[in-house]
Amino acid sequence: MSEASRSLGSQLQLESGERLLVEALKARNPDAWEELFLDSYERLRRYAILHLHSAQEAEDVCSKVFVTALARIDSYEYRGKPVVAWLYGIAQNMIRAQIRSSQRQTAGEPDEAHSIIAARDDNGSTGHLDLLDLRSAVLHLTRQQQEVIGLMHFGGFRAREVAAMLGKSERSIYYLEARALVRLYKELGAGNDRSRAR
Repeated sequence: MSEASRSLGSQLQLESGERLLVEALKARNPDAWEELFLDSYERLRRYAILHLHSAQEAEDVCSKVFVTALARIDSYEYRGKPVVAWLYGIAQNMIRAQIRSSQRQTAGEPDEAHSIIAARDDNGSTGHLDLLDLRSAVLHLTRQQQEVIGLMHFGGFRAREVAAMLGKSERSIYYLEARALVRLYKELGAGNDRSRAR
């Protein structure tokens, strides 16, 4: 079997699984909703933390995402994108609304989100970045680069899912990610150099 045939078979299997999931969600199957929640909640929460003032705000938004999804599932139509792309759209709108309604600065009263963003190095070991430094560095990225970094490196979404969420090809997602990581590396490195110089 050729690589293309295997890839097509895998894609068809994914689509079939998504269609079955949507049917089960529409039937209000508790197991399907639990599967969706367990698969998506933590990833959406970590993505939301990047954009919001605190982990509590991120958790509140993510809880509302699932309440909204349950209320709107009957009007949802599967169009070849994973269900998580639909959840992302809901989350993105809620995050924007939360940011608009909050007049607080991101630097004010940070809670656990301030210091516990894990970053894996090439060896798989985990270090910690100060979220406020990272937020500052992320602001130097383009809007699309910010979304890709937030979804992949905070949310832990796969490139295929991010491509569906943003309406782009996987190849363009990898390109955006690579450019963003180079820029972040430079920004965070420059920040560390400034800190040492003081």
